[in-house]
Amino acid sequence: MAVTVNIMFPAPPPGAGRFETEDDMMAFFSPLAEYLGFGTPSDGSTDVYLGIPDGADVEEWLARVCDVLRTVGAHPDTLIAVFPDGYWPGDGWRRVDLKGGDHWVDEHDSV
Repeated sequence: MAVTVNIMFPAPPPGAGRFETEDDMMAFFSPLAEYLGFGTPSDGSTDVYLGIPDGADVEEWLARVCDVLRTVGAHPDTLIAVFPDGYWPGDGWRRVDLKGGDHWVDEHDSV
């Protein structure tokens, strides 16, 4: 797996969260990513973990997943964390949001 993705739905979600979007998301993700599971951090948000296969066009995948999430009504504050192949805690990672934000985060930045 080249890239791991964590989709972070805010809580409490005024827009659709993981459970409201699950069928649409799985229909989209199934052929394009491996579902790795989900978690619920202490803040009540819901995280979905996916693996994007080697050779996949990450830019195209991110654009498509953002479109799908917007279409199914995901909250605009939903974040997508993109961890490159070989990522270790403390390494930089990419943060994409549904409002069009896209930047690299390092250990000194806050999410």
